[in-house]
Amino acid sequence: MSFSDILNELAQDKSRRISAKVPQWAGIDGLEFPTLLCTEQCSSSEAAFLKAEAARELLREARPGSEDCAVADLTGGIGVDSWAFSRSFSHVLHNEKDSALSKAAERNFRILGADGIEISNCEVNAGNAGAILDAFFLRYDCPRLVYLDPARRSSGGEKVFRIKDCTPNILELLPVILKDGALAIVKLSPMADIDRCVIEIEEALGHRAVREVRCIGVNGECKELLFLLDAENDTPVRITVRDGGFRFSFTREEESAARATFPQEGDMRGWLFEPGAALAKSGGFKLLSERFSLVKMAVSTQLYLSGEFIPELADAGRWFSVIETLPFCNESLRRISRDCPRCEVSSRNLPVRSDELRKRLDARSGGDIHIFGLLAETAAGPERLLLVCRKR
Repeated sequence: MSFSDILNELAQDKSRRISAKVPQWAGIDGLEFPTLLCTEQCSSSEAAFLKAEAARELLREARPGSEDCAVADLTGGIGVDSWAFSRSFSHVLHNEKDSALSKAAERNFRILGADGIEISNCEVNAGNAGAILDAFFLRYDCPRLVYLDPARRSSGGEKVFRIKDCTPNILELLPVILKDGALAIVKLSPMADIDRCVIEIEEALGHRAVREVRCIGVNGECKELLFLLDAENDTPVRITVRDGGFRFSFTREEESAARATFPQEGDMRGWLFEPGAALAKSGGFKLLSERFSLVKMAVSTQLYLSGEFIPELADAGRWFSVIETLPFCNESLRRISRDCPRCEVSSRNLPVRSDELRKRLDARSGGDIHIFGLLAETAAGPERLLLVCRKR
């Protein structure tokens, strides 16, 4: 393969990735993407618009009566988030420390007609963040909002999940960012511990500031974990799940007070609901049972039974019709292995993992049958069961 062929293949790969993530940019001549990495790490347009939605809602709740604000995206990358913010707000600052990315984003914004986006090319830290923000915000008589998506990789390239390991150091920046009544949205790893991050953020500031934590699901994955900050906040932290058309919001106090319903017997009937990754990340497990009249399999088994399919939860996870309930024993395993040679397999709250259960069933992937091995809390006590289900 010649060098020109390699360059052409690389360009096509970038184009395919951007088209899949940001279909609104597909086929637009002249857009530049300096590296393959920037197309891999950029937000999808769906996730970016959900961030803009979060910004609008934060503004309305924290600053009632305000319909517009100035948004400073301090970790802009190739600019998908800044572009999405510009569709909702009049004034947007796109700051990116990498000069090649910054220049490409500036060119792309011109081609896209995103004229309300200003460009800055600085590496932000606690020492210069105040000057960068003042140079932008002081020109506009409207509320201020800062967006931060720190790099979540170490100097050696390994993924990091703790706030203090991200770049730039969010805990050092927040006291500067939240001065003068500014709002902020911080994106952290979907693997981060929500409650631990809330504690660390508020300890760094010395006061309550996290108004909401938003878990954003896209195509079954928890893609975004957003912390919505307001230095003037005095309300309990709300956890909100947004996944497709589904929205679920609660406080930890509401979850603690909720009472889940558990199965009365081991014969499971009807529909089985498996929460998606964003809903599971939120931790609202008892409240889910209470609000939607779902039967929770067990305290630590995050699967639910329903007598009917609930359309409101269609985007919140996966639904299965329960064909048969069997005791977890060798006879049942042999029968399923014989009758369902092709199926998907999951283990929940059992000492055997999903891949081990698949081996015991000698199952090949495929088909519309899904076998769940699980622990259920029934009136007779804990029961290990095998549920033969069909995907909806």
